[in-house]
Formats: sequence, structure tokens, C-alpha cells
Amino acid sequence: SIFEAMLDNLSDGVYCTDLDRTVTYWNRTAEQLTGFARDDVVGRHCRDGILVHVNDDGVTLCESMCPMMRTAMDGEERTAEVYLHHRDGHRIPVIMKVSPVWSDGPGSEIVGVIQVFSDNSPTLAARERIRHLEDLALLDELTRLPNRRFIVRELTSRIMEMSRLGEPFGVLFADIDDFKSVNDTYGHDT
Repeated sequence: SIFEAMLDNLSDGVYCTDLDRTVTYWNRTAEQLTGFARDDVVGRHCRDGILVHVNDDGVTLCESMCPMMRTAMDGEERTAEVYLHHRDGHRIPVIMKVSPVWSDGPGSEIVGVIQVFSDNSPTLAARERIRHLEDLALLDELTRLPNRRFIVRELTSRIMEMSRLGEPFGVLFADIDDFKSVNDTYGHDT
């Protein structure tokens, strides 16, 4: 059909399930992203160890209330960042949007669920890069302790919080006499 042709040419993976979690549709991009061919998946339950949705904590969502089942129960669309199992055994980070399939338009009976997912690796890599750059900008390279920029940012935030909420705070500075000799004798790591 024309709709299947359109879905097969999306850059996102798309699959549909009925309320029993049997996969009823699997597009070409889903095949490419997961390594599972359409024939491997359609007609099987998604909980049969095919995709093995896992969250950041390593919890297998197929054995609990996964986003798909929540949507099937309450009709709410949701977005989730999860990991899928690739046919080769590795995990793929994906961002998935889950939507109900209604029998006769929104508000009627839910007959299935559609999931649209895409590779989330670039987003995760960008987040990791941002964390690394924040570390470079806010932590002393040698000691890994907060630097002046970090302290000024935190003090500014606390002062604003104090004036807004009336919450007091304190600052303690310490200095060790002749610390250079400790570094020179025992090294910076010590």
C-alpha cells in the first residue's frame, strides 16, 4: 500500500503491535537499525526476546510496564529514551515515541500501539561531550576540584536562592601553609 511505502522510506524505525504485543508491522528502517528482518519480527510478541527494551538502569522493560503497554492502557502518547537489543547482540540507544492506534479516531477503543524510533547515539555523544567540556571549564585539571569559575557560579546561585527563599548558607575557605613543599616532596597525586 502507499502507506507502507511511505513508512518504509522514513529515516525512523516504525513498528506496530496489537494489544497482545504481537508485532503487526515492521518497516525497513527498523530492520536496518536492529538487524531483525521483517519476517523475524512480524507475528511474534515484542516481549519474546526480540528487542529487549532496557532503560538506563538496565531494567528490562518488556518484563514490566513498558512505555508501549502504558500507552495501550491509558491512550497517552509518550516519549522514552531506551536501549534496544540488536540482532548481533549489542544494545542500540534509541529515542522512541509511542502512540495509541484507535479503532475509530481518538477517544474510541485502542486496538494497538505504534512506536517510532531513531538512533539516539548522536544525542548521547553530544551530552557526553558537553559533560566533558563542563568538566574542563569548571574543574581544576590537576585536583579535579571546583575552580574559581565554578565557585563564582555556585555562590551567585546560592545568593539568588537566599534572597528568593530566605534560606541561609555559609562558605568555608581553608588554606594549608607550605602546601607547595608537600607537592614538591610527595608529588601532586598524593
